[in-house]
Amino acid sequence: MNSKYINYMNSKKASKNTIQAYTKAVYDFERFNKSKDITKESILMWREDLVKKGLSSATINLKMNGLKSYIEFLNMIGKAKENVITKEFKVKEENKVKHYMSSEMIRNMVVVATSYRDKAIVLTYVTTGMRVSELCDIELAQYKQMKEQKVNYIVITGKGNKQRFVFFNEETQKAIDKYLETKTRSNCDKLFQSTWGNEIKRNNLGLTLKNIAKKAGIPFWQDINNHSLRSAAASIYAENGVPVADIRDLLGHASIATTNRYIKTNVANIENAVMRMKI
Repeated sequence: MNSKYINYMNSKKASKNTIQAYTKAVYDFERFNKSKDITKESILMWREDLVKKGLSSATINLKMNGLKSYIEFLNMIGKAKENVITKEFKVKEENKVKHYMSSEMIRNMVVVATSYRDKAIVLTYVTTGMRVSELCDIELAQYKQMKEQKVNYIVITGKGNKQRFVFFNEETQKAIDKYLETKTRSNCDKLFQSTWGNEIKRNNLGLTLKNIAKKAGIPFWQDINNHSLRSAAASIYAENGVPVADIRDLLGHASIATTNRYIKTNVANIENAVMRMKI
């Protein structure tokens, strides 16, 4: 099933992260659902179990979307009676208060971070505004090629398979270079690696950021996660007078392909903003 379902999602040009999340949702549901039948009752029971486990509304709805996609696939190949997923299975999204992170807080995180890697990660997050998946997927070869070519950007493929430029200012490059100079182990091709030289697990990285935020004296350190620094990047750039449209492109909220008319202007604005950014 999995290989055929993955081929189905690939044919729909789903991103790597979407494929991982949806297949994980199907796997979790099948483990929970003792019968082989997918019914409204079994889905409601699963949703109730997810709520009891304390999962966020966003996570639950992501799992519902994954199961919906799978049932659509089963319908397509004639293996399901009907698509039983409807809007009634979604839970109401929680609108939590978003904490404001100032440039001073970010600077304190850089100062108290105990490893060169963590300092480099915090700076990369807040100057580039990358998603955690994008940051973890940067390959060492990409960064080395950037340095060899004496440019200040790489091209990444983000959410929805959309490509965009990511710029590294001088301070961020110095932090990354220092990290690479002191790195002793390497078992994978990623730029940022675990202490043992393996790929970084997102949950572990989130915990690392929490600990750094705690040391930095941030009062809401328990709420800090991978997305927090991406949000902080948007706020700090706005405070530095960067237009919202450029911040949108910086964060990858708009496709380069669909804004091709303005790409030279947008890329130049983003590059200048990154190079000037002070925290």
